[in-house]
Amino acid sequence: MRKVLVHQEQSSLKENIFRAYDIRGIYPEDFDEKAAFAIGIALAYKASNDKRFVVAMDGRLSSNAIKNSLISGLLSGGVDVIDCGMLPTPLLYFATYYLGISNGLMITGSHNPKNYNGIKMIIDGDPLFDKDIYALRDWIINNQEKIKKNHCGKLSYDESILENYINRVINDLDIKTSKKFIVDSMNGVTGNVVKKIFHSFNIDADYINQEVNGNFPNCSPDPTKETNLESLKIAFHNDFFLDYDFPLS
Repeated sequence: MRKVLVHQEQSSLKENIFRAYDIRGIYPEDFDEKAAFAIGIALAYKASNDKRFVVAMDGRLSSNAIKNSLISGLLSGGVDVIDCGMLPTPLLYFATYYLGISNGLMITGSHNPKNYNGIKMIIDGDPLFDKDIYALRDWIINNQEKIKKNHCGKLSYDESILENYINRVINDLDIKTSKKFIVDSMNGVTGNVVKKIFHSFNIDADYINQEVNGNFPNCSPDPTKETNLESLKIAFHNDFFLDYDFPLS
C-alpha cells in the first residue's frame, strides 16, 4: 500500500516517489505537476553553493508539464534556471560542466514504461541519492508554508548544448571506421541527437525508431529486455548494430 503524506490545504505527496537514486513514479497518480513544484522549491533551498540550476527533459508526454512546474518551483525558491530543452541525460550532465553550474535536474522516466516519469538530480556538484533524497521529502513535509508561488529567480534558455557537446567529443576522440551501423533509438530522446553525433564522425548508419514519440509505439524503452529488440533484429543485415543506451525516453 502506498503511503500518502497530506498537510493542511496542500496536495498529497506520495512518499513512494522518493527512491534511493532518483524521484520516480507513475504520472499523474503518484507524481504530478504539484509534486514537481514542491520538489523545485525544496531543491532551491537545498542548493547551498551555487544558486543556479540547469534543467532538461526527455521526450515523454508528461515531461514538458513536469519541467514547467519544476522550474516554477525553482524560481519561487529564488534560484536562476537555464532551460536546455529536450536532451538525453548524459548531455544534461555535460551541460552542468560546460556552463559551470553545480546543479542539474533531468526530467526522465529512464527505461520505465511510458506512464512513468521522474527527476535525476545533481546538487552542489554531486548526484543526490539515498538519505539526501529522503531528506528532501522530509523538508517538503516540514516546510509547507514555503511551498507557494513567488517567482523571484530568473529563467533563461540555452539551445547550444548539443552543438557544444559534439565539438567537445570531436576534440577528444578520433573515431574512424568503415563499418555500417543500425541505430535503434526506440522513439526515445536520443533520436534527436544520435544522427548528428554520428554524422560528425562520418559514421555510416541506418536509423530506426528515430522519431521522438512519448507513446513509444514500437516497444517499451528498455533495451535490456529482448522483446524490445525486435525492430533491431528485423533490420539487422549490416556489419554491426547499436541499441543506443542513453536513458532513452
